[in-house]
Amino acid sequence: MEKEITIKNTKAQIIDAYQKLLKEVKEAKKEKPKQIQEEKKQQEIIKTTEKITDKSIVDEISNLKINLGKNLDKIKDSLLAEFEQLKQIKDAIEVEKQNLKELYDLSATTDSFAAMILAQKEQKESFENEMKLVKEKFEQEIAQKRAEWKAEKEKQERNEKEYLEELHKKRKREEEEYKYNLKITRQKDTDEYAVKKLKLESELEEKRTAFEKEIAERETNISKAEKELAELRIKNENFPKELEKAVSEKEKQITEQLTAKYEFESKLAAKQNEGELRLKEQTIKSLEQKISEMQSLIKELSEKANKAESNVKDIALKAIESSSKIRVIPSKEKDVE
Repeated sequence: MEKEITIKNTKAQIIDAYQKLLKEVKEAKKEKPKQIQEEKKQQEIIKTTEKITDKSIVDEISNLKINLGKNLDKIKDSLLAEFEQLKQIKDAIEVEKQNLKELYDLSATTDSFAAMILAQKEQKESFENEMKLVKEKFEQEIAQKRAEWKAEKEKQERNEKEYLEELHKKRKREEEEYKYNLKITRQKDTDEYAVKKLKLESELEEKRTAFEKEIAERETNISKAEKELAELRIKNENFPKELEKAVSEKEKQITEQLTAKYEFESKLAAKQNEGELRLKEQTIKSLEQKISEMQSLIKELSEKANKAESNVKDIALKAIESSSKIRVIPSKEKDVE
């Protein structure tokens, strides 16, 4: 864990370590007189290796940063903070060394410096152990994060696979449903069309039969009228007027019926669909043909009536000339119809 370091706290720590180590050095110096010279050599070696240690720490930080990237920024900051703490300790040692130099003689200074070297060594070992623990903890956290990430990735892949399978099943169901509904709708439309077609054909057949029956009746009536007209030619001198009236009424009646029939068929044809319209058009054409035939027949009857009128006039003139009396027999309404 990173500690907040101040100059005051650092000096206090150094002084405590210094007092303790100074005592140990003095006791060891009594037992080993040559230790001072060895300590001087060690001091030179330590000064030489201090530069190498500083450089190796910076190089190690750079290598860790390159290999681990952004995830090691925090470790870098911690290492730099510890390194800064170490530099502060060194600076404090130098300050204390200068102070001790003024207070003590060369031997005392040498002893103090040796004690500070030992304190620095202990601080370095403590720092390295702490960095080792931090590194191990970081590696454990990285391994744990990788395991969690792998598990999360596998879970994500499973969820994605399940989602795609479910989506595929859903689309398949919707497609089958659509095809089934389309089939039912088309079958329903086909059935409705067949029913409408059958109904229309039946209606047209009924109308055709009724029309043919009506035409037959009209033809019968016309034949009957022609027969009556022939009989009336010899009845009286007023026969031409009655005949003209009867023919006119019959013509009017037939024309009105045919016109009403035509209008009805035209309106009915306009309301049907394109297929029904074609059938109705055929019916209308047939009706128009029948009307044309009836008009020709009426025209023929009119011509016959005119001819009959002329004949009746001739007969009347001959009758007048012969001074013959002709009894007039009124024509009944039912015979005219």
